[in-house]
Amino acid sequence: MDSDWETKLLAASKRESEEQEKYFLSLLDQASGNIDFNTAKTLMKTYTSNPDYGTQERVESVLETGEKKLVLQAILEEMPRLVIEAPEWAEALLGQEVEHRVFLVKEMLGLMSPQVKDAVNKVAESKAFVSFYPNAELLHE
Repeated sequence: MDSDWETKLLAASKRESEEQEKYFLSLLDQASGNIDFNTAKTLMKTYTSNPDYGTQERVESVLETGEKKLVLQAILEEMPRLVIEAPEWAEALLGQEVEHRVFLVKEMLGLMSPQVKDAVNKVAESKAFVSFYPNAELLHE
């Protein structure tokens, strides 16, 4: 990835045209298998409530190529913003982590700021969330 990859990705993440969307996807491909913490944090910034035409699922796939703990840290640190700006993504991303790595989520939450803990609790305490992601109950034990 080149030195201004982050700037290019964030600009292309607006996906205001078909060309910009294709460019966004090509930048994602560059990150696949090259996920460090800064790259994971940058990828998390692309989650918004704007229509993404399925491209955000590609971001999830790229994030999956990173070390789980590092990616989870990036997800958790972005939760306060996501809860406000893209609550559907806050639920989906946290839900996947809770269902597949609940004990790692619980461990990592212990290291997070009060703002992150509050944001996660806001999502995880919802009855609808718990009914869809039953492992969420384990976060409060």
